[in-house]
Amino acid sequence: MAGYEKALGVDHPDTLATVNNMAVVFRRQGQYEKALGLYERALAGREKALGIDHPDTQDTLRGLISLHQSMGQTEQAQTLQARLYAPKSPHN
Repeated sequence: MAGYEKALGVDHPDTLATVNNMAVVFRRQGQYEKALGLYERALAGREKALGIDHPDTQDTLRGLISLHQSMGQTEQAQTLQARLYAPKSPHN
């Protein structure tokens, strides 16, 4: 990850993909606190760089929802689900 950050920058889509992938690994290992920070970072960066409707951003949002559910944080998961399923704005 440090290599991507140095070469491409912290907000580059490839860097953010690596951040997201690391969050997935930590979630699967049960290291929820580590995963949380990485998911939040990936989501913020992807929203900024790609927009909320982009499939990569949506994937990160789904991962964060799943993490909150695994942590028993149903209120946070529901709040994020509302963002995931909110009506999309027209792109015209």
